[in-house]
Amino acid sequence: MERIRQENTVKEIIENFPVTRRIFETYGIMCGGNILPDKPLSFFAKMHNISPVKLIDDLQKLIDGVVDSNSDVAITKPQTEHVYEMFVKTAILIVLSTGCLYGASLLAYMAYRNSMTSVSWILLETHGDTQVYGWVGLFIMGISYFALPKFWNTMLYSTPLAYKSFFLMIAGIFLSFVFKTLSYYSGFFFFKIPALFGCILQAASIVLFIYVICRTFFSA
Repeated sequence: MERIRQENTVKEIIENFPVTRRIFETYGIMCGGNILPDKPLSFFAKMHNISPVKLIDDLQKLIDGVVDSNSDVAITKPQTEHVYEMFVKTAILIVLSTGCLYGASLLAYMAYRNSMTSVSWILLETHGDTQVYGWVGLFIMGISYFALPKFWNTMLYSTPLAYKSFFLMIAGIFLSFVFKTLSYYSGFFFFKIPALFGCILQAASIVLFIYVICRTFFSA
């Protein structure tokens, strides 16, 4: 087998060219462990949202010696992996900041004042808002963008739209959290306008997420 074809199996390729294993591991195709998949290369490329042509090109370059086997192979990770990482990492940052730290400070103030009503409902709402949309929401969106296309054996409909849904949600959470808090402490009515705009951005992000997921499903 001199030239790799899409119908060749992952097991066949690795057994004949062990050096190619590192490419499969980089792409995540070897996530099942040491068991070599006896399925066509095209099948796994589609399952992992990888271009079969790009994958074969990377493998062929390594086999033909175009790329040094001892050096890092220039591999472009599937875009859905970048989206997944961005959503999940940001969700973790939010839960650790406005979630754990901010929530703990509100709880500590309640304990200090010995009253469950000593903290305004607006501040509790800002805390809950960031957890629902920032922690739970971003986590679900990121995992969905990464996993659902694999379950449906298709490609994510639009990576750029997935990124837009992320930035819309982040902007919405920021505006809502900051200006609801400022509105409470300052009493300035016009601070409620950017806070409302932030809520609209959050809703727009959710609508965009649903649109991308639905288009992905119907393209399967």
